[in-house]
Amino acid sequence: MGLIAGGYILEFARAKEWADKRYPGAIKWRSEGPTGCSIHIDINDHLNLLYGTDAYRCIIISLQGEAWLFFLTIWRRSPHFTRQTRKYFRENDYARSLKADWFEPLYEELPHLKDIRFVTVYDPFGREPN
Repeated sequence: MGLIAGGYILEFARAKEWADKRYPGAIKWRSEGPTGCSIHIDINDHLNLLYGTDAYRCIIISLQGEAWLFFLTIWRRSPHFTRQTRKYFRENDYARSLKADWFEPLYEELPHLKDIRFVTVYDPFGREPN
């Protein structure tokens, strides 16, 4: 059963820069690099406090061999989804409202956040064999 998720992605270095400004001193960074880091758990905790939920709001994904933070806004599971037949989500008003909550307060300090990319990712947790 295929899972697709839509949301915003930030390169790891830019995500670190955002998180350090958004949650000063709250994120525990590790030195072994982004792929083994639990940063997404720390960010999830802060985002879930903001919304009063217990959901995956931020996960680490690998794109083209690089670690990215993926801020999920929508997801869907279907037995019909495969890497070849998946659907693509479009950025909608709900996603834009989350983007505004998460990133807009830092637009002046980090102007690249205005152009953060919205993407659809198949199997974002990497649980299916390639």
